Amino acid sequence: MKVTHNDAGSRALAALADEMGKLRLRVGWFESSTYPWAKAQTPVAYVASIHEHGAASKGIPPRPFMRPTAQDNRQKWSRAFTQAITAAAGGHGSIEMAYTLLGEVVRGDIHKQLAAMGSHPEDADVIHHRRRRKNPPPNTATSVLRDTMTLFNTLVASVTRK
Repeated sequence: MKVTHNDAGSRALAALADEMGKLRLRVGWFESSTYPWAKAQTPVAYVASIHEHGAASKGIPPRPFMRPTAQDNRQKWSRAFTQAITAAAGGHGSIEMAYTLLGEVVRGDIHKQLAAMGSHPEDADVIHHRRRRKNPPPNTATSVLRDTMTLFNTLVASVTRK
């Protein structure tokens, strides 16, 4: 079998690689996302980090959801990104679209993890207290992480240029 070198193809691949190097995908909670009823406009990213890692000094157990989601879905994300990049290389879409699609897949998987999480036994008192509060309004959530849905609703995926 004879292999030929195609300068146009090489240039196209180099252009795709160059474009990939100029983009950044972020999935998470950004500075503008806060709990609006909190006195100090508490950043959602701060609360997410506390729940992910716990805060023993405040009696908050770890409730990891980001790390398990990444661990469980790493291969799926890699396959999805590879398919999107391959499509872009074939003229179907763009590199930015590939990043955007991956971001939405990751965001959806984090949402699934948050929705599936139950409560720790030590959360019973917290949940009971939250059902009796006035601001924000009480609710019937059975998980600390789904109490006001702010953590869930403010999760975003963003593609930016470096």
